[in-house]
Amino acid sequence: MKEKYNKLKICVNITNMEETKRNKYIVVDAINKFLNTTWGMLVVLLVVVLFAIIVRIGMMPFREVNGDTYWFQAPWTTYYRNHGGIKAIGDLPYSYIKYKGKNYAYGTNEFEQYFAQEGAVLYQCDYLAGYLNLMVLFSYLPINSYRVCKAIGLMVDLVTATGILFISWRVTNKNRLLSILACSLYLFLPTILTNSGIWGQCDGLYTCLIIWALYFIISDRPWFSMMFVGFALATKLQGIFIIPLFGYLWLKKGFKLVSNYSISNVYNLYSFSLWWHEF
Repeated sequence: MKEKYNKLKICVNITNMEETKRNKYIVVDAINKFLNTTWGMLVVLLVVVLFAIIVRIGMMPFREVNGDTYWFQAPWTTYYRNHGGIKAIGDLPYSYIKYKGKNYAYGTNEFEQYFAQEGAVLYQCDYLAGYLNLMVLFSYLPINSYRVCKAIGLMVDLVTATGILFISWRVTNKNRLLSILACSLYLFLPTILTNSGIWGQCDGLYTCLIIWALYFIISDRPWFSMMFVGFALATKLQGIFIIPLFGYLWLKKGFKLVSNYSISNVYNLYSFSLWWHEF
């Protein structure tokens, strides 16, 4: 009797497992059918993007005043606002002054008070033109200087996620579910949320440009790819770590060498914006 009961129990468990699997397949199949329609994919992407924006807006008040934003990024934004926005393109904005062993950020009363004092040492921006030009444009937003840095991060995250979506679309043979998952995973990674949403850092900007450079590689558009590498280098020099990949592609895959000139052209164009107003 006990053996029959155990056998019956095993049969019931197997049946339940099979039913659970069937239910999973039904759910996955329903999701795929929904995503296979253009409107279905657009609706899911819209929900993901809106949620990502809401989360980042909700994070803006957190750690508004931290080391980098207080001493560097926020003062640069304030500088551009005080000097006419686009009219100040090419200026190296002020960061802070050091006077009698203490630092005073640009935009504070103490900065104005001690700026002209003998012995005051002025520290200016040391970033490349790519990020600064973007900061000029975002300085027109009606939000405080600290949140401008996070607004830039928000925009960059969305553009990066779009690049990841396009890359996934190609490498997965137009698998909509995997493409959306890859895009969503990037948008909600804790490290990404912390870096741009809480700290307001700009590291995502050159990463974004490299992602798009990779997209144009797999799309067989080397000119555009190298242009985006140029943009990345004009934003942060860490973009140089992608260069060996292009060397490999040139040696092994017949990557067009002439397209490499677009790196220097874009870099020079951005650099030119640092001093064009002097003429």
